[in-house]
Amino acid sequence: MEQLYTKFKSTPTTVDYCVSFYNENSILINNVSGFNTEYDVLCFTEMYYGCINSLVQRNQYNKAIDSIVRVLPVLENGIAKFNINKAKFHHYVWLLWQQGIAYYYLKDYSQSIGLFTTVNKYEPDNDKAKEWLERSKTDRLAKYPFVLWILVLIFTAGSFFGKNYITHNIRSFVLLITFLILLSTILLEFYIRRKRLRVKR
Repeated sequence: MEQLYTKFKSTPTTVDYCVSFYNENSILINNVSGFNTEYDVLCFTEMYYGCINSLVQRNQYNKAIDSIVRVLPVLENGIAKFNINKAKFHHYVWLLWQQGIAYYYLKDYSQSIGLFTTVNKYEPDNDKAKEWLERSKTDRLAKYPFVLWILVLIFTAGSFFGKNYITHNIRSFVLLITFLILLSTILLEFYIRRKRLRVKR
């Protein structure tokens, strides 16, 4: 693995170089089984972060996730083995950040929220990570108005077309529920817009 790291550092690490380097060496990288020294962990993580960061910048989110899911457990075993302080191990924390960004763009907001929360724990002064966390939370919320609008349509149609088949009391109750759902949807959309504007600032 040290030879691979030396090869990686022998050329300026542009995004295109890192993507090409990963593609050429993905079998070795993704099948890493362990580390003999703390130095190996540090060097591998620096190299691996460069590759994953570049894949994410090139919008290759699935490829980045597929690799991280295989490599991260081995990397964390190495961190534990040599008692490395995660909070001060910046390439490890930044790797989690890139994983969170990949999950975000794949619309897996639960995963991205968990990862950005961890990044914020290790780097509490990292404002960018806080922004990504808020963005993930807001976009997860943004899925719900669509569902609520569907419910409004269903209840409205049911109360209109079913007025000859249901009692007045039941129809009034359905209309009340419809109004409450409609009001909740409008308030939720307003809240989401305000959150997005706050994040953009």
